[in-house]
Amino acid sequence: MKKFISLSTCALLLLSCFAMASGLLARPVSAAAPVTIQSIEFSGTDVDVLPQGGSTLNSLIDGNKASNVTSFGSEGVVLFMNKKATSAGVYTEFSLTLKLAEETSIGGAVISFYKEYNSMIGLPKDNTVKVEYSTDGTAFFPVGDHTFTGEALKDTNEVQDADITFGGVVNASFIRLTFAYGDSPFTTDNKVIWEFIGMTEISLTEGAITSEPLTSDTSQTPSTGTGSIWVSIVAATIAAAGIAVSVIRRNK
Repeated sequence: MKKFISLSTCALLLLSCFAMASGLLARPVSAAAPVTIQSIEFSGTDVDVLPQGGSTLNSLIDGNKASNVTSFGSEGVVLFMNKKATSAGVYTEFSLTLKLAEETSIGGAVISFYKEYNSMIGLPKDNTVKVEYSTDGTAFFPVGDHTFTGEALKDTNEVQDADITFGGVVNASFIRLTFAYGDSPFTTDNKVIWEFIGMTEISLTEGAITSEPLTSDTSQTPSTGTGSIWVSIVAATIAAAGIAVSVIRRNK
């Protein structure tokens, strides 16, 4: 009877240890949380900022994507006009610097672009956004050039979300996003470069708990941490097995 109780106890111990260790493996990754953006600042030359419908530049960080907007003159739309749209091969750039409420681990961004093909409002050159970060607002370091999928289509007016994932996390108090105008499909008024880029909202997401800090190599794949978890499972099982053997020997 004692041997039966001992064996039962050991079996339960083994199962408990395995379940506890396995629970780490099954632990859900925390959802990306929104980040509080305190202010937004524009920088660039040969670009005019044209908020529409009573909007301001700060409308881009007010939490309202204005997803149902279908006219560039609507409230919530901010246009950035390229004054070099007739200069072939000149890809003018501008930047938007986001100041965070506090230093935060950032894992990505969502940019809501407004597209209106017939009004020459398109997407950045090669659908690419350059991302940089800073802790002091002075020295900025590269996160990388991030490309998204999308296209401004004829006779289509819409808001498109561009999800940008950093591939890791950066501890930042400032995030700078840089956009360039690309070649347009137009010849009207010799505007061979897109004349406008439009946006309705910019948000940042906090890095997930399994993300690793980014290094200078932005192409790295974030670790999921499953290797160390399996080590924990094996170690726990071996330890439990050792205890089980000791108990059995004592009860022989």
